[in-house]
Amino acid sequence: MNDRKNIIDIRINLEKDYGFTPSGSAHYKNSVNDFANSLLQRAETIGKCSMLSNSPLEITHEHVTTAAHYIFGAILPPEKPSVILVTRIAEFLCAALVGAGGSNLGTTWGKWAFGFGFFAASIVYVVQIVKEKRGLNK
Repeated sequence: MNDRKNIIDIRINLEKDYGFTPSGSAHYKNSVNDFANSLLQRAETIGKCSMLSNSPLEITHEHVTTAAHYIFGAILPPEKPSVILVTRIAEFLCAALVGAGGSNLGTTWGKWAFGFGFFAASIVYVVQIVKEKRGLNK
């Protein structure tokens, strides 16, 4: 691998146009170059892993996108799993409804509460499993 320290040349005046301090400008340029180097290195590694044994190295847009997702996944804070959070809360509410209905199975409302709570809890459970399996827990 070649020396890729200055892979990106930033030609805009960060201090004048965007209000950067000299140290902020230098740190920004270094950070952009570090990211570009890391992206290139990861894309190259992914390209090498997916190439055939006798073919030349080709780094495709998919390799670059995968590398970027890998890097951003490591540095971005995790998102709050809102769908899973809502289903967990619904799970407790359904359990309370099933419990209240089960304690009053001798009454009509108890049977309805028990049946509806059990049915709703089943749907909530299926939604949780599908979302977690597909990785759509956001």
